[in-house]
Amino acid sequence: MSPAFSAPHALTAIFDIDYCLIDTSRAIAAYAQWFAATYSVPVEAVKAADRLHDGQRHAFFADLKKRHRIKDPITKMYADYCRRMPRLTPVRPEVCRMVRDLSDAGWRLAVLSNGCPDVQRAKLRHSGLLRYFPPHRIVLSGEWGPRKPDRALFDVALDAADVSDPSTAVMVGDSLGDDVAGGTAAGLRTIWVAHGRRLRDDDPQPDHVVQTVTDAVPLLLTANDLLVPVPA
Repeated sequence: MSPAFSAPHALTAIFDIDYCLIDTSRAIAAYAQWFAATYSVPVEAVKAADRLHDGQRHAFFADLKKRHRIKDPITKMYADYCRRMPRLTPVRPEVCRMVRDLSDAGWRLAVLSNGCPDVQRAKLRHSGLLRYFPPHRIVLSGEWGPRKPDRALFDVALDAADVSDPSTAVMVGDSLGDDVAGGTAAGLRTIWVAHGRRLRDDDPQPDHVVQTVTDAVPLLLTANDLLVPVPA
């Protein structure tokens, strides 16, 4: 684990969207209830498919269609998903305050996320966060081809934020594979949003561990040599 980030030398924070800036769990739970009622599928089956396919929506809908003999085409189910999910995204005032405070403190802010561009931008808009991120600093895999943890997508985000030295940027996200391993390989510092999960010895090792995204604020705003303990 590294000491806390020194603000004069690390002024770019790059955030993941799902399960980080956005409370995707609540949105997925609400969507699962709607899907279950619409297609007479157990709600737990919808949630299990979401966990199994980890954001790969074509596989998610193909699985549900096959297992539960749904007649609607995958394209229709996906179109419904794209319309509904952003509206189900909860507003989190504490996260809006966090990004505003970081911006006021001089941090350049960017977004780096896997997913469909239209859906991801709509989530940011509905949550009230879109205003804090310049459009050219929102980098989404669906517009570029590579997905995190591919180094190429991190390079696009660093270029968008005008970062010449990756070690002066911090990747904040909930995925050890996509955000921590990907960010480390690209030369960034990393903060893992753990949500109560424990870090194992064989996991990719972040520079810092926080439980929620807003817990990262003291790390980013202070220049003290503060160490954040990793859960045992």
